[in-house]
Amino acid sequence: MTIGHRILFLPSEFSLTPQLRETLDWRRVELLGVPMTGYITVATVSINDPGIDMRVDGAGDQAAGFLDMPDGKRLQLTVHTEVLGDDFRRAIADGYQLMLAQMRAADVPVAEGRLLVTGSRGDSRFAVELNTVRPEPDPLRLECSS
Repeated sequence: MTIGHRILFLPSEFSLTPQLRETLDWRRVELLGVPMTGYITVATVSINDPGIDMRVDGAGDQAAGFLDMPDGKRLQLTVHTEVLGDDFRRAIADGYQLMLAQMRAADVPVAEGRLLVTGSRGDSRFAVELNTVRPEPDPLRLECSS
C-alpha cells in the first residue's frame, strides 16, 4: 500500500455551508457532516495492492471509495474525522504564516482568497486549504501580524 497526501478539511474553512447544500441539486454526491470543534475531516489517498484495503485505526466514522487501476491495484479515498492535535495545528499555522510572509516580501497583495498549504508530519504528507482572511476570533490561532 502506498499512502499519498492526507487532505485536511478544517471546519472553519468549509465554503459549502449546510444551508447551501439544501438548496442545490447534488446528484451522486455524498455529503459528510462538519466535524465538531477540535476535530478535522481527513481524506487520505492510497494505492492498494489487490485484496488490501486501508483502514484508519480508531476512526469509527470512515467512508471509503475505490477506483480500479489497469495494473490490478486500486486507488482508495478514505474519509474520516480525527482530533486536530497541537502538532497539526502548529504545522498549519507555521505554513500559513510563512506563505503570507513570502507574499508580503514579494509585494504580492494579500486579498481575500484561498491558500493551499502543504507540509509533512513525520512520514505523513498533508495539504489543507485556508482562507487568507481569518475569521475572528481565529480558532486555529493562524493570525499573522502585519
